[in-house]
Amino acid sequence: MLRIPYLPGESDMDQLKTIFRALGTPTEEDWPGHTKLPDYVPVGQFPKSPLRDLFTAASADALNLLQRCLTYEPRKRITAKEVSNFPFPRRSLC
Repeated sequence: MLRIPYLPGESDMDQLKTIFRALGTPTEEDWPGHTKLPDYVPVGQFPKSPLRDLFTAASADALNLLQRCLTYEPRKRITAKEVSNFPFPRRSLC
């Protein structure tokens, strides 16, 4: 939708900061227990901003799907099977 990579990172730490700048730093409410993951390192606090601010032309369905794909908590994130059944208009890529 942007015609450029959405979350490009150049290293592991840069990738995390890029994601957090875009989606906000995860909280215990967003992802319970994430601070107890092996090798967890805090990388700063970034506010959450609405996807609508960046993807201004996206439909409500597209934003809903994107939000579900970008959910921090793995158990709450949409699965590939759920995506394939998502009520979303399919357009040919050709």
